[in-house]
Amino acid sequence: MAKINNDEGPLDSRDPLLRADIKRIARLANEIYEAVRPQLQRTHSGQFAAIDIVSGTISTDRFPEKALEAARAKNPDGVFHLVKIGADAAFRNFMFHARRVRAL
Repeated sequence: MAKINNDEGPLDSRDPLLRADIKRIARLANEIYEAVRPQLQRTHSGQFAAIDIVSGTISTDRFPEKALEAARAKNPDGVFHLVKIGADAAFRNFMFHARRVRAL
């Protein structure tokens, strides 16, 4: 498993607490996404949605980087989950946090 560093030191992706947080973030983001999914599929199908689980806001763009950039502009301290609108669930979910992380 990969280890990543953030501003608070190394994180181990095998850490059960970290994995629980990842699952919680995905669950919360999915709840936000499902509430507006039909509307997003009609208006933004094929685009990316950066879902901020802290504020509940969603930013969309054709490019994932741009969707995250817009979301971070709204809430620099947000915790983001990225989905591809209209894609099958198995392929649509990505998760990001506002803090920069880098692989060891």
